[in-house]
Amino acid sequence: MGFFTDYYLYTAFLNQLDWSVALRLTFIMPQIVMLFYVGYVYKMFSEAVPKKFITFYNYIMIVIIFFTAFSSTVMYQKLFNIILIFMYVFYIFLLVSVIRKINWHDLTQVITLGGILLVFVGAIHDMIRVSAAGNSIHLTFIMLGIFISIQCILFCRKFALQWLQVEQLNKELISLNGSLDEKIRIRTKQLEESNEKLRELALLDSLTGVFNRHYLSSSLEKLYKHYKDTNVPFAILILDVDEFKKYNDYYGHILGDQLLKNLVKILTDALPARAELTRYGGEEFVVLLDATTYSEAFDIAEYMRNAVEKAELEHLRRECKVITISVGGVALTEARFTNTAEFLKIADQQLYEAKNAGRNCVRVKNLH
Repeated sequence: MGFFTDYYLYTAFLNQLDWSVALRLTFIMPQIVMLFYVGYVYKMFSEAVPKKFITFYNYIMIVIIFFTAFSSTVMYQKLFNIILIFMYVFYIFLLVSVIRKINWHDLTQVITLGGILLVFVGAIHDMIRVSAAGNSIHLTFIMLGIFISIQCILFCRKFALQWLQVEQLNKELISLNGSLDEKIRIRTKQLEESNEKLRELALLDSLTGVFNRHYLSSSLEKLYKHYKDTNVPFAILILDVDEFKKYNDYYGHILGDQLLKNLVKILTDALPARAELTRYGGEEFVVLLDATTYSEAFDIAEYMRNAVEKAELEHLRRECKVITISVGGVALTEARFTNTAEFLKIADQQLYEAKNAGRNCVRVKNLH
């Protein structure tokens, strides 16, 4: 059996094919196959073989194929025998070039070189036989088949390794995505918590920790709007530390600040859950009481005043020697105002009356 079978097999499978054409094909087909084979080897070891040399080889082979296809039988057979000498030189040069540049640590290149050596040995063997006896090519076909099998195995191995690598990368990517999602969730939660803290800080008094005047304004507007929409009564109380300036002058501002903190704790414990304690300014505080009648507001104010007095916080610059508070307030049941500042002003007037009444007392007005 030859490189691409003997010519009589072409005529056996193709009944209409002329004997001379079949003979011509037995020469053309191996030439075409070798042309592609050398091109493949060059692609595998492009850095080893000079490109100009391969280009020259391709031109020579194309000319030979063309000459074999259109010249007489005697001519292309003689040409084939002559070109064998050139083939010896070319394949030796190709083999030496590959061996010089091969990466011996690359298993794929080493195995490919082994396949090239097999084809090379087969080609040398068949060229010698053709030159000596004129018989058709035998061993090259077998070696080329082995070389192709080796390449198929290498390609399958490479594909399998790449597939495993892709699978591993997919697993790592899924893991990273999960980790990234978790980090994003944690960072988002931290950001939300930070924003919430910032919002709280923006609405809280830095000294006492209760709501500040900014919060008082917005909360009072909401409370009054709810009152107008539902007619549910509410109340506001304004309280003031009696003779606080004397306390600061005597004890100093640091102890004055500490007094306000202690006072806030007492007031917070004394107030119902629905109450909102805010710092109005200096030693003044405002309490917002939703759903609260006049009598309830008065009782809450009196309870706060009494709680502060019972705490017996020292104030040596006063006759009574303890801290007390005065409370003024208003309870809205049916009254209507243009804005919140109007009834807040009335509550402040009630506080003024409590001060004039001797301090440590409560004045709450029912607005109906």
